[in-house]
Amino acid sequence: MVEEIQQKIVELENKIQALDGERAILSKQLNHLKKLSSQNYSTSVTQYSSSTEKIHLFKNLFKGREDVFPKRWENSKTGKSGYSPVCGNEWKAGLCDKPRVKCSVCTNRSFLPVTE
Repeated sequence: MVEEIQQKIVELENKIQALDGERAILSKQLNHLKKLSSQNYSTSVTQYSSSTEKIHLFKNLFKGREDVFPKRWENSKTGKSGYSPVCGNEWKAGLCDKPRVKCSVCTNRSFLPVTE
């Protein structure tokens, strides 16, 4: 009798744990859908919209890391182009050793965050 009760307790605890996991997943999906439904910018932002509305649209369309700001570069000789994080210490005397030291291995990197 005691063993059956203990087994039932374990079953119920496991079931509750599974339901908690499912609830977390469903809650995350619900929040995502609510966010999408409240951000219907496709019809509301036009060329006449304010800069703030356009920036908000841009940030929502291109979500990603907010701790670094990308800067586009292009090499006119090779035609290659891409994006690199903006460094607050770029070309500063005593901090930046460009072009001798690549940014990827520089110990004085100080990435600038995305701001409006």
